[in-house]
Amino acid sequence: MSTTTLSNLLIIVGVLWIIGGYFSYMQTIKTNRILHELGPLADRLYRGKNAGFMRTRRIIFAAASNDGEIVEARVLYTAVIFKPAKIGTFDALKGKNIFRLDPSSMGLEPVMEKALRNLIQDAKNRN
Repeated sequence: MSTTTLSNLLIIVGVLWIIGGYFSYMQTIKTNRILHELGPLADRLYRGKNAGFMRTRRIIFAAASNDGEIVEARVLYTAVIFKPAKIGTFDALKGKNIFRLDPSSMGLEPVMEKALRNLIQDAKNRN
């Protein structure tokens, strides 16, 4: 491998690393915004995610009272690189008890269903 080919390859990898770092930073900013918006609304804040390598992720955040009633819920749609994170609401969870949810009966896509199962598991682990 010649020196110019190696240096070009390093430049490309460096640029991709910087772009990926930017999207990761923006995901952190949006996660913090969700935490600051939901935190004051309820006694507890739970998180469930369905994350894999190089695919779209879903991270569900739910603000719930001590008895498990969900006050507000949000979803963060994100990917590892080259896709900006988006925040969405999850109105189907409002007013429901987190400990009595049945994700399989809600008609969600498999990625969201797994994230919701992880949210319920997080609630059970922390209570």
